[in-house]
Amino acid sequence: MVFLFSTTVETDPSSVEELVEVPEPFELLDEQPVAPEQPNGESVPQTTQEHPAITVLQRPTNSINLMVLDVASAMQPIEVLTRHLAAAGELELMASPRAQSLIRGRSKSLQAKSSPASLLLDALLMPLNLGWRQTEEQIQIFSLDEVSEEESKQFWIAAADRTLRRFNLAFPGDYRGESALLSRANFKFLQGDTESAANHYQELVNHVR
Repeated sequence: MVFLFSTTVETDPSSVEELVEVPEPFELLDEQPVAPEQPNGESVPQTTQEHPAITVLQRPTNSINLMVLDVASAMQPIEVLTRHLAAAGELELMASPRAQSLIRGRSKSLQAKSSPASLLLDALLMPLNLGWRQTEEQIQIFSLDEVSEEESKQFWIAAADRTLRRFNLAFPGDYRGESALLSRANFKFLQGDTESAANHYQELVNHVR
């Protein structure tokens, strides 16, 4: 398991409320890859990479939080990677205009074993100050600058909880597990999920005994 941690476009601050379908170029980037900008502002040619190899190991529901994947991808445009992650879950990918402008021209490599798809999305998007949400069969990508402060805070809390939950599952005997569990309990409390918080606190007490 591996932990993975332009053009400026002026948009209406309310544009996140009118999420638009990812435009056709997102689907064609494997044929017409975007050349990355260099520090001197010039672009250099970029060869076309193969599609990322994605194996779905678990998908009990359409929730991306429960989908577990193996991924092996050389450097690819983030548009392509997010598109393929969504396709692996048979989900539609959407993005606000602001999010599209921040992703455009950015590339990453991605290598992961038995990783939740939600963590892979976090790894791709959070360094760009982008967040995501799932609504039924859609993944919606947005800039954290274009949502309310409360929604941004809740996204960061949820992302931290996802990471710590993965840590607890991957390293059940690690000495830092209790600290991770305590943080997760506190996160649930901050989110107003008192039942889950109480369960985590009780689990922590059981560990200490």
